[in-house]
Amino acid sequence: MKYFVLICCFLTLISCSNDDGNRNVFIGKWEYSTHFEDNTQYFSYQCKRSTIDFYSNNNSVQKDYVIGLNGNCEIFFVKNSTLEKINDVEYKFGFIPVENIAVLNESVKVQNDSLIIDLIRSDDSWTFRQDRYIYLRKR
Repeated sequence: MKYFVLICCFLTLISCSNDDGNRNVFIGKWEYSTHFEDNTQYFSYQCKRSTIDFYSNNNSVQKDYVIGLNGNCEIFFVKNSTLEKINDVEYKFGFIPVENIAVLNESVKVQNDSLIIDLIRSDDSWTFRQDRYIYLRKR
């Protein structure tokens, strides 16, 4: 009977820890690296200073910069969000692209020390696009 109770306790501990471990890979500051639009890569889509911060309480802060009229990077917006689980490896947090385009689907994952944000979007004429934003972990 003791062994049965110990086994049950052990299995309970294992099953409770998986979700936190997956979310922990997001924690930290991520800097914009590049953007793909329908498999075409854009390097200067926005200022390289754009960042996303993920915190241990599942909150995130997205800061986007654009090149202003004077040619300098200027803050465009700051957005606070919460990381939500989609499945075992994918999450979402309400990423906002700089353009005013409707986001229809969002998937966020960490792969090889890169934060990968995949979006399916449409513009005003309902032209669908697939976008991929890549952020690198800031050290």
